Amino acid sequence: QFSARVDGAAPLITSCPGDIGPIPADAGACSATVTFSPASATDNCGMHPTEAITYWANLDANPDFETQIGTTYAFPTGTTTVEVRAKDACGQVSTCTFDV
Repeated sequence: QFSARVDGAAPLITSCPGDIGPIPADAGACSATVTFSPASATDNCGMHPTEAITYWANLDANPDFETQIGTTYAFPTGTTTVEVRAKDACGQVSTCTFDV
């Protein structure tokens, strides 16, 4: 018996955090610890069991290097764009971004 899951629709991000800031740096640091509201998403195929919603930021001078972060993170001074990725059980991904 063969079964295949066919999904033509990427997840729908129903809530993406808005831009945050400016935020003053933490005392004695060159960063600010920020907590943002989690994103949410739905999908007709179901969300991925371990990678449903993840957060990524470029925190390095190398534009090809991204770091996965949590909803609380010590962001460096300046503006950091955070990419939210929603992944469904069929592997399709939707994104949104916000700045901290």
